[in-house]
Amino acid sequence: MQLQGKSSVFTLTGMKTKIFGTDSPEQREAKIRQLEEQITEAEQQVKDATAEAQYVLDMSVCLCHCTGVGEQA
Repeated sequence: MQLQGKSSVFTLTGMKTKIFGTDSPEQREAKIRQLEEQITEAEQQVKDATAEAQYVLDMSVCLCHCTGVGEQA
């Protein structure tokens, strides 16, 4: 019994296609711009969430301090 299968041949063009895809340079640039925009938006979301968390933390510390919660009698 003989096994048959697709033989694989290494070519520089084939490897380039696997790494970079078949997009044109213009398509790659558009994808890069889109990714950069998504990164910028995500960074802003992280900054906003951090600021909101800091605000909540500050308010909880102030509330505890102002009401005497956690102080020993």
